[in-house]
Amino acid sequence: MDHLPVFLNLRERLTLVVGGGAVAARKVERLLSAHARVRVVTPRLDPQLAAAHVAGQIEYLAEEFAPMHFEGVVFAIAATDKHEVNEAVARAGAMRGVFVNVVDDGEASSAIMPAVIDRSPIVVAIG
Repeated sequence: MDHLPVFLNLRERLTLVVGGGAVAARKVERLLSAHARVRVVTPRLDPQLAAAHVAGQIEYLAEEFAPMHFEGVVFAIAATDKHEVNEAVARAGAMRGVFVNVVDDGEASSAIMPAVIDRSPIVVAIG
């Protein structure tokens, strides 16, 4: 077994998503469903994320990623289409002891996100 299957309690804990497209929007939706606080860092937001920001559901920083964005973060997701940005997020997380999922790059990730079947209270994760 290469990875330990774990469910994280992120309720009211700060998470970071770097990226503002459709993939990032799906990851943000998943984090919000786990009652996490979500900080999104990207120059531009997809309409779904923009609506979440206007509704006060996410914190939005309209800027390029910088390691300082990890302040207070317990889990992060790199969801950009730029390999070098995703790698920078992974490195910054590793330096701070924060697990990072790099979307579609298991090798760069310190955490992977499985497929999920949610029939609460039963949740099945398939990795």
